[in-house]
Amino acid sequence: MPDIRRVAVIALLLQCGCASVPSGKPAAEPGAAPGDATSADRPAIRLDVDGMVPLFSPEATEDNALIASRVDLGLDDRRLRYSARYRVESGDLFRLAEATDPAAVPSVLAGQRFGQDVALTLPELAGAPVSLGVTAEVQERWQLAGQTRSENERAHLQWSPWRATLRVEWSEQAQAFDPSLALHCNLESSLGLPVRESGERRQRLLLAGRECYIAGAESHAGLPVRAWSLGWSSNGAARESIARVHVIEPAWMDGLTPAGKEPGYQLGLGHRRDFGDLSAEALVTLRQPPAVLDDGRYEAFEDDTSWSANASLTWHLPLASVSATWAQGVNPLWFVPDAPAATQDRDRFGLALDLSRWMEGLVPGSVRELGFTWDWSQVRAPGAGAVGESAIALDVAWMF
Repeated sequence: MPDIRRVAVIALLLQCGCASVPSGKPAAEPGAAPGDATSADRPAIRLDVDGMVPLFSPEATEDNALIASRVDLGLDDRRLRYSARYRVESGDLFRLAEATDPAAVPSVLAGQRFGQDVALTLPELAGAPVSLGVTAEVQERWQLAGQTRSENERAHLQWSPWRATLRVEWSEQAQAFDPSLALHCNLESSLGLPVRESGERRQRLLLAGRECYIAGAESHAGLPVRAWSLGWSSNGAARESIARVHVIEPAWMDGLTPAGKEPGYQLGLGHRRDFGDLSAEALVTLRQPPAVLDDGRYEAFEDDTSWSANASLTWHLPLASVSATWAQGVNPLWFVPDAPAATQDRDRFGLALDLSRWMEGLVPGSVRELGFTWDWSQVRAPGAGAVGESAIALDVAWMF
């Protein structure tokens, strides 16, 4: 397991050698996106215990944690924070093997994951503090064939001078950054630039670059990929609009796919709107897979252009919230035309009931979470018909 004690000692030495930090908004903790709650908004000591029971699930995911606990500690006026977390994961125990193969047995019985975070806020540079964070994590999976163990370390840097936000993240083991793309990335850098602010409306220019590899494709797994994106967002009191262009450039290898392929492009347009107790979101994307250079001419690719759409509607009640989500044409491998999975589109529909506010009313003074989710999906493959799947989950959490 990576020795987090060395990280803590280095952080303490840096802390001792730094001048006092002027008052201001502390930077986010490791893994937090810009705009998330900062350490200043949280108590000095917090215990969080969470759990989810996948009652009916044909596919196991990392989110199916039977037990998830976390402890946060704040030291030295919030300049240095430490947290530890522990998870027990369900593995394949809750998979419905009968749906595909009655003779199949689970290969992963369960697993556990332990992680530690150290976050340090340095003095201001050009009017803004610099936030550094290091994470160390160990994961064990208990299988019928034996036990496997993996270790991972991550680091991040964030700096927000002159209302801009610069963030750089590195991970020893690649992490997924967008569930709609079958990409895992080791390095990600992003820059947000304010364009215009007028009252409650803010407009920003978003740029990002990532070093990734393809995940989930049998013939292309591990293929290096560079991903770039340019976006624009407009935020208001009850609405948000975003437009983003993704450029995905796999490093094609000889013998794996025809030479001369261009990058793939994706244009996404999204909008969120609040109507009192109702909130709605919608996103439409147009995808253009890489074109093949054949005898000095690009093949026509109009027929290969595809699109996807998803929408959600949430009704916020006094003691609960009900939400419905729908997605069509989901295809995380659309940018790899030669991969078999690239021809499979998935449609989804889900319902969720959140009773957290009702739980909070029963025991005031602490946060309780209780929710139910049902998810249905259908995979459409040319010549193979459609295959449907469904899952039900219960999410319970206690935070003191």
